[in-house]
Amino acid sequence: MKIIVVYDISDNGKRNKLANELKKFGLYRIQRSAFEGDIDS
Repeated sequence: MKIIVVYDISDNGKRNKLANELKKFGLYRIQRSAFEGDIDS
């Protein structure tokens, strides 16, 4: 299943932490605050 995650976080630390967690799930960045990828349903 395709998933798109878009977020608006102003705090750099929190934003970077979320981005790193999304990368661990195998998602890849398509914009500064947007990730896309496939997940198992």
